[in-house]
Amino acid sequence: FLEDDEIPLPHTSTNDTPVPKYNKEELPTGNLWDAFEHIVMFISLYIFSTSLALILHYMVDKYLSQTALDSYNSYRSSSMDDEYITSCLSAIIVAFPIFLYLFRKITNRTLKNPLLRKNRSRKLLTYMTLIGTFIILVVQAITTVYSFLNGNITFNFLAHFAVTCAISGAIFGYYFSEVKEDRRQLNII
Repeated sequence: FLEDDEIPLPHTSTNDTPVPKYNKEELPTGNLWDAFEHIVMFISLYIFSTSLALILHYMVDKYLSQTALDSYNSYRSSSMDDEYITSCLSAIIVAFPIFLYLFRKITNRTLKNPLLRKNRSRKLLTYMTLIGTFIILVVQAITTVYSFLNGNITFNFLAHFAVTCAISGAIFGYYFSEVKEDRRQLNII
């Protein structure tokens, strides 16, 4: 019999291996604090990746453009450029350490207890991130094909395409592999 503070996990195997038991404090699917950490980690990922993309797009416009600055940027002063870069760098300096700390903490905890892969907030945020990055990649691909068909492909445009696809593609690829690993770990086919 189970004691009051032990919770049995559902057993999916037909062999006679014992059902693992967890104390209420060690609930395998996570708790509100796990949800909070996941939410903060994903928000910091979004802030970091958006700020990094903005800086890289700015660098493409400033240094890789065939004209010194495109006509839509000609009104900007250097002080506006400095403020733009400073605000993006500030966001990266704040968001990246938060993301890195929580990412490592959550990853280590999940490696020790694979049942945390069932955490609803983790699944929800992972799938939302997959959907968001997929939409960004598809819209970028449609824009590229449209520009190609209209004969408006420039080196600058391709550089912007590469920046967006590299950042969104890396995030999509990582979390897609996580979903596949979740399915493998939890024997869901």
